[in-house]
Amino acid sequence: MTQGSQALGGGGPLAASREAAPAPSAVQLRRTFGRDWATAWPFLAPCLLVIVGLIAYPFFSAILLSFQTKLVGSPGVWVGFQNYYELLYGRDLSGIFRQSVIVSAIFVTATQDIIVKGTPVEQAVKSAHESLMEIFKARGAL
Repeated sequence: MTQGSQALGGGGPLAASREAAPAPSAVQLRRTFGRDWATAWPFLAPCLLVIVGLIAYPFFSAILLSFQTKLVGSPGVWVGFQNYYELLYGRDLSGIFRQSVIVSAIFVTATQDIIVKGTPVEQAVKSAHESLMEIFKARGAL
């Protein structure tokens, strides 16, 4: 333990147990992950390579490309945030971009409202079904 932790009152049995925490042994790993956890890695490796190759690499490559001005067949020129500035404040695309953001926000909000509350038709069918169930229960048919 360091002198600073002793001066701050960091000593004691709890602090000593945190500092001396052993690395997980093979028995603990086997108990946590199951007996075949080491055998699973050769089977998972091809899947992880496909995920990295088809998702992670294009994702980070697109982010890098967004900071460049590039034409097909020529090397990219680093422009930093200039592309984003043009998108937000430029005269060519800023109005279209703002309109698409507004439309996207409207549709996402409407879609979430429909998912959470259900469509009006769905609500009408549910209430009709509940009414019929109450009628049949009252008559003793159910």
